[in-house]
Parts: sequence; C-alpha cells; structure tokens
Amino acid sequence: MVGPLQRKQRQQGAEQIREWAFNLLRADGFEPVSVVWDLGQLDLDREEHTLNLITESGIVKASFTARELEDSFSYVHTPQVDELREAIGRLREQTGQPPEGEA
Repeated sequence: MVGPLQRKQRQQGAEQIREWAFNLLRADGFEPVSVVWDLGQLDLDREEHTLNLITESGIVKASFTARELEDSFSYVHTPQVDELREAIGRLREQTGQPPEGEA
C-alpha cells in the first residue's frame, strides 16, 4: 500500500508529465486531442503506468514507473521527457510527418 506522501507525489508527478506531453506535442506540430493515464484510471498503488497520447494523427503510448512519477514532481527529470519524445517520434513515424521545421 502506498502512503499519503507517496500518493500525493505520484499524483502531482503524473499531472506534471501529462502537462509536458501536451506541450511537447504542440511544439512538434501535433494538436493533442487527449493525454490520458492508464485509460483514464490512474491507480496510484500500481508500479507501472501508461500515458496514452492521442492526436488526430494517431495514438502512441509512453510508459513510466511509479518512481518516475514521484521524481517528476520534484524536478525536471530527463528520462521522463525522453520517453515522451520517443513516443512523439513513433507518432511521426506512423503519420509520415517530418519533424517540426523540416519540410
């Protein structure tokens, strides 16, 4: 069972990562339709979580551990941003869309 402090850190970290995902999608030229944790059921007691990045162009997933959620609350954590960038890269591959700034 997760304690109240860990639960709060995970919740705030999940919100932070979700916000980063929205911002990164927009910066890369995608208009996010939705960014949803664990199919809308974020269970803070679980150790593995999936963030679904949904755009009009397609859907990709990024995976995070509970520890990464906790760490994201406290500071900008590069591995989480890298995971989001990899997911957006997979979305680009699916759609054939070049990276922003390339034609």
